[in-house]
Amino acid sequence: MTRILKYALCAVFLAAIFGALIINIALPDKDFLEQENRMAQTAPKFSWEALAGGRFTSDFEKYVNDQFVFRDGFISIKSASERAMGKRENGGVFFARGMLIEAFPAPDAARFSENVSAVKSFSESAPVPVHFALIPTAAHIYKDMLPEGAPTADEAALIEEAYEAFGGGADIAAALLSHKDEYIFYRTDHHWTSLGAYYGYGALCEELGKDAVPITVYKKSVLSEDFNGTLYSLSGARWEKPDEIDAYVPSDHITVLRYDKAEPETGGLYYYENLTVKDKYKVFLGGNAPRVVIKTTHSDAPSLLLIRDSYSDSLAPFLTAHYGEIHMLDLRYFKSGVSQYIEENDIDEVLVIYGLKKFSEDTNIRAFLK
Repeated sequence: MTRILKYALCAVFLAAIFGALIINIALPDKDFLEQENRMAQTAPKFSWEALAGGRFTSDFEKYVNDQFVFRDGFISIKSASERAMGKRENGGVFFARGMLIEAFPAPDAARFSENVSAVKSFSESAPVPVHFALIPTAAHIYKDMLPEGAPTADEAALIEEAYEAFGGGADIAAALLSHKDEYIFYRTDHHWTSLGAYYGYGALCEELGKDAVPITVYKKSVLSEDFNGTLYSLSGARWEKPDEIDAYVPSDHITVLRYDKAEPETGGLYYYENLTVKDKYKVFLGGNAPRVVIKTTHSDAPSLLLIRDSYSDSLAPFLTAHYGEIHMLDLRYFKSGVSQYIEENDIDEVLVIYGLKKFSEDTNIRAFLK
């Protein structure tokens, strides 16, 4: 009886393995992993050179992992089982009380210093005033919720180092910390919410010498109640409650030009069609683009250039009260000199603003911020 049971278990095990293999072969490869919001690894091309260098085997392993037919289910099961065993992290994401928090270990010190130096050098040579702002991560705002001994960077020290070298900067960290009990970061995503962006905007106004518009002036609109962000995807933590996406909509008529290609696409501050896709954060300005230009009705107001990452997508609506035009460049995709852009577009002020983690890792700032 014991032998029969062993054979039966072995048969089931082999059937599962070969069944999954057959399904994988039969089904077409996935181009995009919707749950993880990224492109899937495609089948690598074989060459003896790639094999000898280890690149082929590495890429093939990634390909198998990405194309495995039951990938999402296994990630969820792995995450749930590890949580049940007391583990409080998976995929670089901590399981905190009621939210997911992305890990931010100490960054490469040389790269961070180089990026700060690039911003400083740019400000000294730019023909217009340049301001600087770094946005802390949720790991800094909610560090008391992280597991004991969690490897995380000293964000306060990093921001202080950057501002000291630059000669000042917007104290967004203090503004967010003073409102940490409010809904200022998404539970399942690394971005700040629109409310968090508003408090960041208040700190920026102090740096820019402007009076912040009271939040009561804006019309609050609930855009979605089922947003599952990047941390939901990375961690496999399918038990977390989905996020709500709110917008504080300006009353002025505003036109947005997105330059994904040579010819711009005309739109508005909110791309409501993106509420039907996995990455609903793209409702703000349509998501990542090399260049975005926002035109307001304040024709006599100055123009602002943002050198930025995706945090600014939900921040931009608040800045429209103070500028006639807001130009936004993402140096991951915009590959021209910024100084030339300032001259060609009659820019009056520049704000370099990044999430601290992205700023610490970015390899484009030093190359194109000149």
